This record gives sequence, structure tokens and C-alpha cells, in this order.
Amino acid sequence: MNMHITPKLREALHALQQAGDALTRCRGGWHDKARPGAIVTMRTANVLVNAGLAAFDSDWIPSLLELTPRGRIAAEALPVRRAAA
Repeated sequence: MNMHITPKLREALHALQQAGDALTRCRGGWHDKARPGAIVTMRTANVLVNAGLAAFDSDWIPSLLELTPRGRIAAEALPVRRAAA
């Protein structure tokens, strides 16, 4: 399946990769335990899950968002982000 990776999806994949492949649920979406505040919205998480790039730990009440093996490959294939000068 070919899918267009938007900047928002790219950012979410990088966030998951940097967080050790899992983000924790918070009020506004998903975040890294080390960085409070939503960094991946529910809408973006759902797009990643529907594309098979990420998975929730539970279908009922998810508390973790994790990269799938396919998501790890996609995240590694994305260009590295450079810090703004």
C-alpha cells in the first residue's frame, strides 16, 4: 500500500521512534513520558493505525500507541529532520 506521508504523519512517526516505539495516552492524544503534552493527536494516531504503521495496545481503552514492524521501517526510511538554524 502506497500512502502519502504528510508532515503531520512524519512528525508522529519520528515521535514514536524517538520515544522508544511507544507513546502514552494523555488528554489531548499521545505523548512521550519524558515530554508531557500531546505530540500526536487522536486523528493522526488513527490514520497511522489504519495504515498499519502503528497499533493501540487495546481496542477498548488504549493506553499505548506503538509502532508496528512496518511503522519502524517507514520511520527509518524517512529523511532525518534537521534543527532550525
